[in-house]
Amino acid sequence: MLLLFRHGSLFFFSPFSRATIELPNCPFAEVTTEHVAALSSPPTSQDCIVAVLNRISDSELELFMLRRGENQWVQAKHSLLRIRFNTVRAALFHEGEELHFLDGDDNLVTFNASKTKQWEEFRLSYAKTIFNWRIIKKKLKVGLLEANVSISTCGTVIPHAGGELDMLIQSESIEPATHQSESRHHRKGVWIQPRYFYVPPGQKW
Repeated sequence: MLLLFRHGSLFFFSPFSRATIELPNCPFAEVTTEHVAALSSPPTSQDCIVAVLNRISDSELELFMLRRGENQWVQAKHSLLRIRFNTVRAALFHEGEELHFLDGDDNLVTFNASKTKQWEEFRLSYAKTIFNWRIIKKKLKVGLLEANVSISTCGTVIPHAGGELDMLIQSESIEPATHQSESRHHRKGVWIQPRYFYVPPGQKW
């Protein structure tokens, strides 16, 4: 399922069944490129936590969290002391209730969403351009990647089949070869794992 924002409302949407799950009391009026979301488990799970991070600046972060069945979002802010944090490229839950946020400059910020509510800051290194590296774009249909087309893809986590370390895929942007604004087109892509989650009609959060 996809987490979408429209007209001040935050909701889950299944592109297969067209089912939706509305989230109550969205805590922000607009979404920018500095907002990123992560889920602790599928939205139909009783223990699902939705987390939305807003990067206010390179030294200040704002986090909103909502647990399944609750109506009020929990807010947490953090002033960065050791690193300068760029636009978030990946966001995920690690082992249940620890949030990981990565930017494009090898920085990692974590937040323990359980009892400690503790923030941590780290420096990392990892592969950043799997979309280009795997040459997936060459497998797309002809015409999608013309000279005036840009593409942005969201990040995801792919579980390792052998139970080893999961594969982390960052959000990516591919700029068009031409920069003529009047003829530019933008495409957006999501990574979809081939699993189907049944959402009963009228499903509530």
